[in-house]
Amino acid sequence: MSFALPDEVLLHYSHSGGAPPASLDVLTVSVDGTASYLAGNPWPQQPPFDELGWYAAALPEAMWRAIGAGARVAASSSAAGGGIQSDTGREFFAVRVDGRVFTARCNPAHVAPVLSALRAAAHEAIRWLRGHPVRTVRGALALDDRAPDRLIVRLANRGREAFVLQGSAAPGAELEIRAAIRPANGGRAAHTAAPDRLVGEAPLAVLSAEGAPLERTRWRLEPGAAIVLTLDATPIDLGRAAAGVLECLIRLCFPRPGTDGTTFVQEGWLLAAALTLPAAPAGTTS
Repeated sequence: MSFALPDEVLLHYSHSGGAPPASLDVLTVSVDGTASYLAGNPWPQQPPFDELGWYAAALPEAMWRAIGAGARVAASSSAAGGGIQSDTGREFFAVRVDGRVFTARCNPAHVAPVLSALRAAAHEAIRWLRGHPVRTVRGALALDDRAPDRLIVRLANRGREAFVLQGSAAPGAELEIRAAIRPANGGRAAHTAAPDRLVGEAPLAVLSAEGAPLERTRWRLEPGAAIVLTLDATPIDLGRAAAGVLECLIRLCFPRPGTDGTTFVQEGWLLAAALTLPAAPAGTTS
């Protein structure tokens, strides 16, 4: 496989595809030890799943050296690990060793042993980088105490740079929020919500947006700022599922620089932390 790896890059790693909504993780590690990570849809490998965006920092020396050591092992073989399947997506590796570029891809469920050390080091770097946000969006879900048929979604940027995202008036790239209720006694903890269960739901209507005009095609989320959205929750009937668990999947699109210097619109997905709905008072029915 031919892949143009810039001279300053030691490792390019990505996880993409899989069952809808497609996963997207991209890690780049430079030869000087600096690293950047894009979480477009970190499900299912890179929690937390309620935030997406860009992260960057200089890696600890031990972490950077582990990536270099894993790269040398991986360069000894270009064999892919397992067949690439549509439901699991693929992982792709490009490494620079002694001035040469080696590439490999694998099925996340069947990783070749020669890639194991590099993959583990890359995942460790991603976990560490999640603590170093540059521009991000984190989604939080809440009930509206004033209106039982409304939901509140808060989108916040905890990075140090502004995050630009497509607004509600962006044709084809508009913000979409899906939600559904599952029984609380289903034997699954609230944090185990899975996006594939929600992606088929119809998006809820956004009634208002505090911090961003609804008619705008682009919203600029400054560092530390938040957009608070009020949604029409009538389609999911919040009153019918006492003690249920409310899950929420957020689709948003944002400009992303391409490797050729151009900019394109990237689709991203995040899972807001699920809410356990309160049980109905004794003697009442929903």
